Amino acid sequence: MFDPRKMAFTNTATILLPRNELSCVPFDIILMSNVYVWFYALAARMGILRTLRSDVYPTNLAFLPWHENLASHAIDIEAMRKTLVAACSSRLAAKESLIESLDSLRFGSFKQRLRDDQDSRINWGENFTDPKYEVSLGDIAVSHSDDGWRVKLSNDLFDYVKCNHEALARGLKVAIEQSGKSHLNRSSILNLSIPVGDGELDAWKKVVDDHKEQALEDSVTEALHELDRVVGDCLGLDSSDIEEIQRDLYTDPFLKGIRPRYPGTVTRKQGFRTGLDSEERYE
Repeated sequence: MFDPRKMAFTNTATILLPRNELSCVPFDIILMSNVYVWFYALAARMGILRTLRSDVYPTNLAFLPWHENLASHAIDIEAMRKTLVAACSSRLAAKESLIESLDSLRFGSFKQRLRDDQDSRINWGENFTDPKYEVSLGDIAVSHSDDGWRVKLSNDLFDYVKCNHEALARGLKVAIEQSGKSHLNRSSILNLSIPVGDGELDAWKKVVDDHKEQALEDSVTEALHELDRVVGDCLGLDSSDIEEIQRDLYTDPFLKGIRPRYPGTVTRKQGFRTGLDSEERYE
């Protein structure tokens, strides 16, 4: 039981305990492996919403692969917990610190830059006709054409922002990449602080380099790949199978947006859930 003055559930939860003798199996770690993420996304999901959220219920848990070898290797998998949790938590903490440090540069927002330069112009991709539309970010790139510089936000042809000045386009690209967001709408893009010009880009790059985010990202990837090796072997996959699954998750436009909530993740509470963590909510 739980004390409602100190604890609250902000969503439903499924407790997975198939048999008594499997109580020692660290299912929470196993389900973080890329092998399970890949299989869930392709075969066991009940649905993936436009924002790539999906609920896991007992019905679709039953679709997930299982082999008794996983129980035999429960101790080995559990031993990975400390390394995996530490790597994920460090990466997320560094990302939050990085965002705060970039904000401290106090560069103007994209909207302010457009207002300050009366010669600047932008065009939005057709998907942004709906002001509430949120783009699922991926493969962000800048390309040049006769009528300006296009910032591609995803693999969808209509997810882009076109600028008539290269400095604006390149500044917007790096700002989006470091925003820490997986989805952005028109308003949030306009309010991003962006570096413009070589001097500001150098200052931005120095802050990013100082936080060593890529090294932390590599630590998470390495920990997950070690987990994949054990889980994949238990399920009868060879190294080439596992590598193909990992490659698929990192490159496929749909799959690379689907990930579990890794340790340290803090989700934004909305609507009635806001304030549930207050001890005075029943007073």
